[in-house]
Amino acid sequence: MKKLVGILVMSMISFVVVFQGSAASVKASGEELNRDEAFSFLQKAFDAQVSLTGEERSYSEMESVLSPYFTTEMSEKYLKENAVKEGDQWIVYGSDFTPYTIPFYDYNQQTKVISNEKEAVVFQFYPASTEGPVGYEDHYAAVKLQKKNGNWKITEINEQKEKPVIEKREMKKDETKVKGVSTIDVLGSDGNGQVNDNSKSPQPSFLATLTFPDYLTALMSFQSYQAIDSSLGDKVLLAE
Repeated sequence: MKKLVGILVMSMISFVVVFQGSAASVKASGEELNRDEAFSFLQKAFDAQVSLTGEERSYSEMESVLSPYFTTEMSEKYLKENAVKEGDQWIVYGSDFTPYTIPFYDYNQQTKVISNEKEAVVFQFYPASTEGPVGYEDHYAAVKLQKKNGNWKITEINEQKEKPVIEKREMKKDETKVKGVSTIDVLGSDGNGQVNDNSKSPQPSFLATLTFPDYLTALMSFQSYQAIDSSLGDKVLLAE
């Protein structure tokens, strides 16, 4: 009997490892935009904008430079505000204030990322300042992104007084694999309808939220296990 209990415990551990790995792979597979991906994407988008100041180009060439990172609408806003025609070519002249430019983020813990599978926001809080040529009040500098045809694109760049938020996605019934535990419980939610800020410390593992009967229920529904207890001389079948 002790051997059988040991087999059950090992089987449950195997199940938990598989389940946690599956949940983690959802996030790593790119359904949500994580911090590293977001920072890298914004830095490349910023480099694309800066490159337009280096040489004169046709208007269509400028659009092509921006298109991997910005929606068509966002590219048009940027070029309308900043592109200057020189002869039959166009160029962007750098200045201290260039509308719709990626903010000068610190790209550290002060720079926050929140995301679900369809949209994301990168933002940073800037306290009021009266120093330098341009003063400003407390505000958040935010870059909003949406997934378009499987690719992330920047849809908006703005400054706002309120902290940016996004809605958490709707859960499907079949996404609850373990009684009382959903995918959002595994990935983390603040309990107020918002997906957790990715920069915050990890939430407690869902492993700690399950009771022993829950493990048994999950195990029995996950798959059938066969264990051989030599002392019994027969196979013990754990059926679904």
